[in-house]
Amino acid sequence: MRTKPQIEKPSPVPLYDVPLTRRKALAKRTWKALGQSPEGKKEQLRVISELVETRTEELLRAYKGVKSVSWGYKRKAAKCRKGLCVKFRVRKKRSTISEEKRLPLDVLAYATVDNSRQLVVIPTDVEETRLDHRIKPQNVRRIAISAGNELEYGTITCGVKVRGPQGYLEGHYAVSCRHVLHMTRAFHPRRMTGGDVSQADAVTPIASITRIRGALSHQALRSHDVALARITDLPRFRELLASPRPQRWIQDDTYLGDSVYIWRPEINRPQRLRIVEAHLNSSFSIQYDTSTGPITVFHRRLFECQGDTRPGDSGSPVTTDPEGTRLAGIHIAGDGTEKAPGSRAFFIPAYELMNASRLDGFNHNHRFILNP
Repeated sequence: MRTKPQIEKPSPVPLYDVPLTRRKALAKRTWKALGQSPEGKKEQLRVISELVETRTEELLRAYKGVKSVSWGYKRKAAKCRKGLCVKFRVRKKRSTISEEKRLPLDVLAYATVDNSRQLVVIPTDVEETRLDHRIKPQNVRRIAISAGNELEYGTITCGVKVRGPQGYLEGHYAVSCRHVLHMTRAFHPRRMTGGDVSQADAVTPIASITRIRGALSHQALRSHDVALARITDLPRFRELLASPRPQRWIQDDTYLGDSVYIWRPEINRPQRLRIVEAHLNSSFSIQYDTSTGPITVFHRRLFECQGDTRPGDSGSPVTTDPEGTRLAGIHIAGDGTEKAPGSRAFFIPAYELMNASRLDGFNHNHRFILNP
């Protein structure tokens, strides 16, 4: 049997001998090629999340006028484009700017490609912050929360079974936004005591408000717009949350694609949202209406999406697929521009939602079991 003659391949030129322009061109192609496969997209997400997490402070010091650094997808004329990029957020874009003040067109990093570390060039984009004041928390008429003479409406994201430090069952809880369950507009910053949760068109309670909740604060590392209510009627609660009932949730950003699906309470089908940007430990903030006036709350992790939402959707579950098999997060706010080009919606990722240590009254020894 004749064998094919082996052709001796020339040894590769060391990368440090390649001119910088050629090296960057190769790195751009490597980054683009990564996005062609599911595994490559996961590596892109890992690299860009790590870059934003570790180099935000350095980039903020280097470029004056930049309010925050995040990652997401390029957007032009309210439409998203394919391809991940690093995003610089500024107050207002300028048509003319000096060379020394100009923001970089790309950022260098290293990614793992075919089991080796390779240089990649990540493109950048610039977003304006001047319209961020439109973002508001949103409530809806699916459940009713009552305390004293006050009445609020909202929706439930999911249910959790909580096990304590020794593995003992501590109870079943309903999960929703803190500004919904604790009636931020009526009680904050006062502590709400008592309170029941019932279906919007019913009187009998299905859950009672607890003090297990996150904080609404100017400090991004503390803020967590999530609260729990102890379920008092488990069969009726399960009937209320018949769909979706995911049993799994995302463990990190690599579980996300370029889209997620929101389950709005007054619509019987999931609605697609296109992920635009990920705000990680950034200066991005949302204004909350309270009994003493609006407060500005900075969030630890927040994903911005493009798609139709409206006042009344806070607490709606967000899933990674239209079947609702994996929880992506909890919807908390939007700009109220339903069906308008560039409508903005925001959700807290599920790995933050399911972290018991983020809530007052629990610690890292408590464990959540999703929708038991």
